[in-house]
Amino acid sequence: MRRRWYAGPLARLGEPSLSCGQPLTSESYRILWLNRQAHPVAVRITHTDDIVTLDAFQLSGWGASDPGVPIAYSQKRLSSQDWQRLQTALQKAGFWKLPTSGNLYGIHGGQWIIEGTRHGQYHVVDRWSPAAGAYRELGDLFFDLAGWLRPAPAQ
Repeated sequence: MRRRWYAGPLARLGEPSLSCGQPLTSESYRILWLNRQAHPVAVRITHTDDIVTLDAFQLSGWGASDPGVPIAYSQKRLSSQDWQRLQTALQKAGFWKLPTSGNLYGIHGGQWIIEGTRHGQYHVVDRWSPAAGAYRELGDLFFDLAGWLRPAPAQ
């Protein structure tokens, strides 16, 4: 059920799979934020040939039901300083060493699924509503770089 919930919004957006088919010269990271009481959001940052791009999407759906249709989209180039901020946040969070699943799930709040691919290696980390810490800061950075509002911590 969880896999279907996670794949639905990405498929609806036509988002590429990060787990296969990425060129070895490309490095990409994506957050998928799913909340049963808010619209799904996906933000992908890709570095290829010294160009860093960000694509951010929001869908009209709610919760674990139909993800809906795209209602917001932005795309922009990021600076090398932005890319370095992302790399620093990934390192601080220990992203490449974190276990894929790591905490409980709940009703209020959301899933913070961050995927990454570099040099043919893929990793995904799934956390329920991180309130603070390096993983939360990493997730917040995706929203900050997109210029979108961060999700409020679950109460």
